[in-house]
Amino acid sequence: MGNSTSDQVISIATLNDWCTSQSYQDQLPIFLTGLLVTNSVLNSLLSLATVIGNILILMSLNRTSRVHAASKALYLNLAVSDLGVGLFVQPAFVGFLATGSAKPEICQFFVIVLDVAGTISVGVSLQILSAISVDRVLAIRLKMRYKEVATLFRTRFVLVACWLVSTFLALMVFVSREFVYLSQLLVIIMCIGVSTVSYVIIFHTLRRLQRQVQNLGPGDGAVQNPFNINRYKKSVSTALWVYGSLLACYLPFILSTAAQVSVGSKTTFIGAKWFTLTLIYMNSTMNPILYCWKIQEVRESVKEIIKQYCPCRK
Repeated sequence: MGNSTSDQVISIATLNDWCTSQSYQDQLPIFLTGLLVTNSVLNSLLSLATVIGNILILMSLNRTSRVHAASKALYLNLAVSDLGVGLFVQPAFVGFLATGSAKPEICQFFVIVLDVAGTISVGVSLQILSAISVDRVLAIRLKMRYKEVATLFRTRFVLVACWLVSTFLALMVFVSREFVYLSQLLVIIMCIGVSTVSYVIIFHTLRRLQRQVQNLGPGDGAVQNPFNINRYKKSVSTALWVYGSLLACYLPFILSTAAQVSVGSKTTFIGAKWFTLTLIYMNSTMNPILYCWKIQEVRESVKEIIKQYCPCRK
């Protein structure tokens, strides 16, 4: 019974069926063919947007000196990993959907690119998103001691660990794809769990700070609280958008995989599965907006870059 469940998960997770089995594709409902074309076009557009957005962020971060060094390292690595999604993963996914069993050799090449580049780029991006949520917890809980604790050396150590873990899993693709796919699910669940706990702590802390501000007298609040309360409200709004984006992009994949395991059909959820992968890749398109463009210095730098390289902007 346990082996049956394991085989079912492996069969659902693997992408090779799409390349090697014509009957697998013939079993798809007719309406899914149109959805696959739509998915291919959508990923093509998202790939272009991901590349442009993250290149702009990388250029702007290199020009900005007022961002805390540790936070800047997190954002830089996030942009690099997301850029990898736009350059390699999304184009490979389009090729994977387009070729299928009609050109199995080419399709299997795209599967290798998806497995390796996707495991590294998407894996690092998700881990850094979780690291940023922890970083925000440290910032709001430690206040003045934050820069002493969140040093550049410690941040680099975390970043190296993220890249090493994802690279190890990517290399394991050539040993056991099943191990990699199951590990990816585990990493996604763990990272979402860490982010959930982090944002719960952030919201609880912000509410407590806001109550403290409201309990201060008019004389006390006039000196320091108008700025703080506005900053806290902005932090809550940003955190809600970031966390909502994370759940919207990753939760459908987990739910669709669980549904496939329960139902045991490879064709019933095939269209949904490909779109949940698109949502995961789309997170790399949204990250430059939700994270880096929330930083005023980076936002102003991006505007200057656009003006510099786009003559139509005056």
